[in-house]
Amino acid sequence: MTYNNSVWTVDGSNGNLPGVLWFEGDVIVNLSKDTYFKNTVISTQKIKTELLNETKDSLYEAYAPHHFVLTADTIELKDERLNQICPDNFPLQYCAEKGTLKSTALMQEMPAVMSNILFLAQAIELSAGKEKQHNIVANYYGNIMANGASGGTGGASGKFTGTGVLNIRGNLMVVGEADMTNMLGDFSMKLSNADEAGNYIPVYKKVFNIGGIRYM
Repeated sequence: MTYNNSVWTVDGSNGNLPGVLWFEGDVIVNLSKDTYFKNTVISTQKIKTELLNETKDSLYEAYAPHHFVLTADTIELKDERLNQICPDNFPLQYCAEKGTLKSTALMQEMPAVMSNILFLAQAIELSAGKEKQHNIVANYYGNIMANGASGGTGGASGKFTGTGVLNIRGNLMVVGEADMTNMLGDFSMKLSNADEAGNYIPVYKKVFNIGGIRYM
């Protein structure tokens, strides 16, 4: 990760440490066609994705950590992916130990449920490639949320740019007083259902406990 001109850049081409990345400010996530991106990224401002080294028949894939496991189609691949998102120095949010997620019940609660988030920010801008005729595809697996007021635009916003193919497998949520979603370019976007376990999202809940009752 680098920081320049008040913008954080996450380089997905060099591999990455799995877990939850939390930033103050704008974030650019560079996706590589040679490396799976498998993180939760949370920002107080804007998250923007960019595709590196676009060539014909390029496939880019970004996963929330839990979705990286849920999308494995064989036991062997699932075990391999578990060891990638829960390595020796495993993230405490959602891993019980090396190669092992927390229990199913705990995966539905904070903080483990954060592993279902791919991107959470005030504003989201996802790239879908630049040349549709060259079969450039970007797949995003996980819950994507633009949450709260984003200052300059007056509300949360989601923006999709490019002329390629963009697929989102998960929940796409844009909330705020002045919601706005822009789609720029000639591309196709497909939303599809995530695995049931991958649909759990964090919910803020405030609980009041009674300290005492006085009878008058």
